[in-house]
Amino acid sequence: LIAERPGLLIVADKGYVSAELDRWLAERGVRLLRPSYRNRVPRPDEHLLKPIRQLIESVNDTLKGQLDL
Repeated sequence: LIAERPGLLIVADKGYVSAELDRWLAERGVRLLRPSYRNRVPRPDEHLLKPIRQLIESVNDTLKGQLDL
């Protein structure tokens, strides 16, 4: 998957915090976008997460309304 998509951007949650994972992805040219913990310095491009989360919540809300979930 990584080889077929150069410059891949993965959006993840806070659970993917690992220096080893960051190093492994960086070696392969993959960017990982995730929120930082409150007690840490904000990560670059972290401001992009808010619109993505709003979109996901909007889609979930629409599907719940349509499917009576």
